[in-house]
Amino acid sequence: MFYAGLRVSECVNLRVEDVDLEKKLIKVIQGKGAKNRVVPINAKLFKVFEDYNKWRVDSEYFFASQKTGRLSKVRIEAIVRDTRKELGLEKQITPHTFRHGFASHLVKNNANIVSISKLMGHSDIKVTSVYTHAGLDMLEDAVALM
Repeated sequence: MFYAGLRVSECVNLRVEDVDLEKKLIKVIQGKGAKNRVVPINAKLFKVFEDYNKWRVDSEYFFASQKTGRLSKVRIEAIVRDTRKELGLEKQITPHTFRHGFASHLVKNNANIVSISKLMGHSDIKVTSVYTHAGLDMLEDAVALM
């Protein structure tokens, strides 16, 4: 979710044919608002997917459990919650936190807001702006351009 900006619902609905490792693309079919989009797979995520494919459960769904043949939204939320507790993190972290982090990381690294909006599947840049936080360091960098 962090490396591709996917919603948890998009992850659980991702089918094997939607992940093209040869072309390094994820096809999000019927995302929020019944919109389709394509998200490039970056080098870090590609390595994770290559490893995952070696032991992935045989299922039509890309993310699957042996028992049910797919992961549920509730199961992913529980994994994130349990991992946060095991690590002793006080901050509330949810699957959506990873999506938010994806957008914030791109903003911090000066990605174009239109590109971020398209990657996240937003039809309006105003929605994308919710995910962008300008910290003091970013504001200092902005005025340094003057």
